[in-house]
Amino acid sequence: MSEHDRNIPQAILWTVPRGMSTVFERSIWALGDIKVYHEIYAKAAYFGEERYFPHFMDKEVQPGCKYSDAKEILQGPAVGYRGVFMKEHAYRVAAAGRYDAIPEGFVHSFLIRQPIKSIISFYKTYIDAYGSDSSLLLSELSFRGMLDLFKYIRDAKGQTPVIIDADDLLADPAGIMRKYCEAVGFEFRESMLHWESGTLEAWSWEEIWYRTVSTSKGFLKPSELGSSQSDDNLSDFPEKVQESVRDSQVCYEEMY
Repeated sequence: MSEHDRNIPQAILWTVPRGMSTVFERSIWALGDIKVYHEIYAKAAYFGEERYFPHFMDKEVQPGCKYSDAKEILQGPAVGYRGVFMKEHAYRVAAAGRYDAIPEGFVHSFLIRQPIKSIISFYKTYIDAYGSDSSLLLSELSFRGMLDLFKYIRDAKGQTPVIIDADDLLADPAGIMRKYCEAVGFEFRESMLHWESGTLEAWSWEEIWYRTVSTSKGFLKPSELGSSQSDDNLSDFPEKVQESVRDSQVCYEEMY
């Protein structure tokens, strides 16, 4: 029996930056018996010899970080676990055209969020982290890669992916996580809704992106997330941000 034929549920959550995916991942971590992988295509996309995105091109190439290496890890041993889960940004596979690196045997799911909320939040955090948007590509901002990947999974893989909306998740975490577990084959437990605050090792390399989830002890209510990005004036942002929000809204509505 090959690893991707192992008789335990396996799920991937594809999403976009600032889509509420890390708190979703934290909920899965709280189960304790699911092997969780955090964005393992990132090294291939930014640091490996096949890297596609320019932001870290000044860094040395890291060995063992090909797209095929990420696929191999996902299909690797999961001894002692009752399931396997990974969350990843869809653009890292879709924009690079690396559909060949998608592992077999996984249930695919997508977490979507209103583009005005996720893209503005991503852009602001990106500027805080790096000081400039000179190497930020439209494909990193846009939902287009996520929609393309969704269509690939549906049409080429013959699977109807699970779709979750972030606003629905925050409005009813227990109900949405219960339905998600039923859809992918995990066992829902109340422990998924509460956890100890702190930074997981998987989040340590760029902590600015994980400040909110690291201090959380459960799903935050919408009112606890601070001011809404939908209150921002889109015209105050660069054209590539405005273009991304407009195009992503079309993608979001199609997936929703």
